[in-house]
Formats: sequence, C-alpha cells, structure tokens
Amino acid sequence: MNGAFADSFKRFIAALDSQSNEHGNLLANTLIIVGSDLGRFPKLNAMDGKDHLPQTNFFFAGQGIAAGTSHGRTNPHRSSLSRFLSSRALGYWG
Repeated sequence: MNGAFADSFKRFIAALDSQSNEHGNLLANTLIIVGSDLGRFPKLNAMDGKDHLPQTNFFFAGQGIAAGTSHGRTNPHRSSLSRFLSSRALGYWG
C-alpha cells in the first residue's frame, strides 16, 4: 500500500493503537472496513478508459476477522464474480 491514502490509513491505525478506553486498546477492539462505491474493470476499454463493474472490493481487519480469510472469487480474467456470497449465505445473522 502506498500513496496519500496509505499514509492516512497508517496514521489512523497508529492513532487507534496509541489510545485506550475502559474496554482496552482501541485498535484491538475495533473492526475496520475499507471499501469503494464502485469497481473498475481490470482492462482498458476501446477509449483507453476503465469501465465500472457492479462488484467492488472491501478490506476487513480487526476484531472478529480471521486473518487470511477470503470470501468470493472472480473468473480467471478478473472480469466478473463467479460466485456471489451474502452474509446470510455465510451463516451470519440467522
């Protein structure tokens, strides 16, 4: 991870790690979710731009997230989902 977002994200993580409350260290007790409102097709279109996808990526870290866990997958060209997963399909929330 690099760039302006990475620098901000690193400062955010450091700030959480440096603070505590009655429940303990904030970083150890926080679920972090980073996402985007749209995805981008991995190849250039005819106008040398990138088309929007209906799918997008999210990054989950922290409290309650198992390290190295991945849900869903794309086809070999990374152009569409080959499997749709919802929280209900994974057995969360009844």
